[in-house]
Amino acid sequence: MNVIVLSHTTAATLHRRYASIVKRALLLALTFVLAGTAFAVAPYAPADQPFVDAEGRTRVVIDFLPGSERSYLDAAQPRPRTRENDDGRKIEFFHRPQAAALVADYERRYGFEKQGMTSWTGVSVTAYLTPEQIERLQQDEAVRKVSDDTRVEFSAFPFSDSTSGGETTSWGHPAVAGKTKSSGIARKIYIMDTGVADNDDLLSVADRVNVACGAGNCHTSSPSTYPTVGCYAHSTHVAGIASAAAGNSKGTKGVYAGVDIVSVAVLSRSGGSMCGDTGTVSSTAFGYALDYAYMDTLYNNPGTLVNIANISANPVAMYYHDPNWYKAQTLVTPDVVTVYVGCGIHPDCTYEESHVEYTYPGVFIVQSAGNHNSFSTCTGSNPRHYMPAASGAADAYDGIMVVGAVDNTGATVDSDFSATVPPGLTATTPASNYGNCVDIWAPGDAIYAVWGNLSGDTVLGTTYSSVASISGTSMSAPHVAAAAAYYADVYSLTSPSAIEQAIRGAWATLGSDRNSATVHFVQF
Repeated sequence: MNVIVLSHTTAATLHRRYASIVKRALLLALTFVLAGTAFAVAPYAPADQPFVDAEGRTRVVIDFLPGSERSYLDAAQPRPRTRENDDGRKIEFFHRPQAAALVADYERRYGFEKQGMTSWTGVSVTAYLTPEQIERLQQDEAVRKVSDDTRVEFSAFPFSDSTSGGETTSWGHPAVAGKTKSSGIARKIYIMDTGVADNDDLLSVADRVNVACGAGNCHTSSPSTYPTVGCYAHSTHVAGIASAAAGNSKGTKGVYAGVDIVSVAVLSRSGGSMCGDTGTVSSTAFGYALDYAYMDTLYNNPGTLVNIANISANPVAMYYHDPNWYKAQTLVTPDVVTVYVGCGIHPDCTYEESHVEYTYPGVFIVQSAGNHNSFSTCTGSNPRHYMPAASGAADAYDGIMVVGAVDNTGATVDSDFSATVPPGLTATTPASNYGNCVDIWAPGDAIYAVWGNLSGDTVLGTTYSSVASISGTSMSAPHVAAAAAYYADVYSLTSPSAIEQAIRGAWATLGSDRNSATVHFVQF
């Protein structure tokens, strides 16, 4: 390849010219967006129980219009594309520099300090703001929406622990048509949760990160605040349902035994215990997790495989008027992404030389329906999970599936789960949500899988051998996530929508839920 070396002056002129063109294009786009709506005000979405600091400020997510970061190309400084983490492994830098430059500019202009940000699934920043700051930001032409951060609860009810020998089975039989992963397949399931512990039956954890701070791997700088494993072993159980090893006479067998797991922790110790299902866990942390999955899939993905994301928590607030809805939509959409990588020590490098195109294949998302025993999860102003549209109807092939729970008779769980709620966790009328926004159903009552027996906040270092019987739609979701990974591997599927089509083509019909919606059961 012939490389034309430009002088520093020429390169700088071209770069400024390009930036000027981009800025004009962005302003023109904004003009079209705002046409006919002079003095347009960005909407503000308040929460029922907002996070408020000691100064009375509310924690909000500021979402910027797509492309707003492009005018900051000149401010984006070249930076290394990799860094070393505490295990000596290399990971790609997390935030795009032009997005970071935009957020830094808004911090200066509006007088706030960011708590974290996203840059891949759309540019957003989380911060504590006064009502006056929120009102000012609503007037800003680059701001799409301001939303209060919302609390999240994990959708599970532990009720018994066991250390039974052999491979314990749920309901007296192996996992639903359980399969075993063939060697050499690198597809990953992101467990966006509390942090997967070491268990001697869970051998396929490829990586552990914590994104609660809004960066790529929080624990590298502050493991005491952002550990990769929390004392609530919910994440370990979810991972075990999907991936526990087969044929080793330990624990259980995963639905797709041996599939690679990436543990994406979303909790911090700041402001509360990590052992409960609320505390510091918030919707914005799941936004960070979605952002991380995009980046990791883009950079560290052999053969551009479509990875899988499992979210066994509610409300994640991925509904049509919430910022995580936009992030979810971006995450599932394949794209060709132009990435600013810098030019190292070469001051005369051109814009073209400093940018690289990557193929992003998308990520398939599985979301638990929640345990509120409610049809309102599908309707109203605050639905409890992802909704594709204001109508509340499930989209057939959007690459996102919402999962309800059935029991060992094949019936939807419409009364109490098999659960004894332990201290620190709360439950009101625990049963599966239902309705036409639930795409698919899977086992979710009294499901055996690996557990951690963690009694206090911890990091890696202890290997556990225990098995727990847990109920909830948290348990249903990884059945579908594992099936998605299996179908993608067997049929070499290359998009999230193709994966969903395969699942829908093989599901079984079990009858109807309480709203007369058809109950489709996962099988493969």
